[in-house]
Amino acid sequence: MNSAPNRLGFFGPAGTFTHQAALLCANPDDDLLPFDPIDKVYDAVMNGHVDRAVAPIENSAEGYVPPSVAQLWRLRGKIFAVDHVSIPVTFSLYRKIGDHTQMTRLAGHPMALRQVSHWIEAKAVPTREASSSARGLEIAAKGEPGLYALGPPDVGEMFSLEEVEAHLEGKTANRTRFLALAAASAPLSGTRLCTCALIPFPNPKC
Repeated sequence: MNSAPNRLGFFGPAGTFTHQAALLCANPDDDLLPFDPIDKVYDAVMNGHVDRAVAPIENSAEGYVPPSVAQLWRLRGKIFAVDHVSIPVTFSLYRKIGDHTQMTRLAGHPMALRQVSHWIEAKAVPTREASSSARGLEIAAKGEPGLYALGPPDVGEMFSLEEVEAHLEGKTANRTRFLALAAASAPLSGTRLCTCALIPFPNPKC
């Protein structure tokens, strides 16, 4: 048996919900490698750069993740889901450590901003979109005083930020499902899973 640790890719960077899902799918000795954009996650599996990879597939509030569905269709028959995990999507508010300036702007991924929109409206704070939760946290860490960010719980230390408030989504918390993927040619001891999605195409006759 090969005692070398497996290489587990994930849709990165670190500090995202996909990173949290990857940690749940990983074995203790696995090496976790981030890839961005999402097509590079799938390509890393296919070209052997990683043994498995974790990518989001479905959110209970937003529906299927179109880029992931597109990659599964592109690589149909060549890549399989070998595991899956579902995690709650809950958002915390972060700021620079020691920054007690009133919040003047809020950075976050567009999905995060939508899911806490009621909280944002109550605060009447301008927003700044980021390509991922981690990017938003990096923006806050490097930005001016008063620039806060949304992110997953318990990631403040990774970005030198402090958590100010938790569960900003209130009662609208949802879950995201992630797939652990492997190439069809990879030796597997477990069961391959099957994920199906209906993709509508325009029909001029309808």
